[in-house]
Amino acid sequence: MSFSKDARQNIRSTDEAAYEVYVGEEKDLMRTNEMITQRHEEHDATYNVSSSFLLDLYEALPDGMMNVYLCKVADQFAGGHITLETKDMSYGWQGWGDVDVDIPVNDLIEWTIMNNARDKGAEWYDFNGANVQRLSKYKAKFNPELRAYKRIEKGMPGMDFVSEVYKRIR
Repeated sequence: MSFSKDARQNIRSTDEAAYEVYVGEEKDLMRTNEMITQRHEEHDATYNVSSSFLLDLYEALPDGMMNVYLCKVADQFAGGHITLETKDMSYGWQGWGDVDVDIPVNDLIEWTIMNNARDKGAEWYDFNGANVQRLSKYKAKFNPELRAYKRIEKGMPGMDFVSEVYKRIR
């Protein structure tokens, strides 16, 4: 009930027969990353997460820790979100949704991710990246609890590498 009226209406009023949201497979991770890359290019935004890095991460992490949630509308791929999940929290890491369809793709994917996380026992869903100005208004409609975080810009030798790795997975 704390979501905005728009988010609640999108989740409750969208005909469930008009879309499908599900957890995809490894091949879907690559396709989703291609679409995320394209979306960043459209906004002249930097996106340095390569498909090979994602594949390495997917294969290295325990099953179920990295997931890709997909949305299909009329049997067409309409969105995808990559999550990192622990027992206590689900992190919405990267995602995109087709804005040219009449279905609120992103809202429906986010809602599915939240429900799946809750069903697994997680108490928190981290939208990750509320400080991205073009996305903050969208994320605010889910009434998030803001939390401060720290970012390392310069450090001791070796820490720059750790910082780079963190930036890629955050």
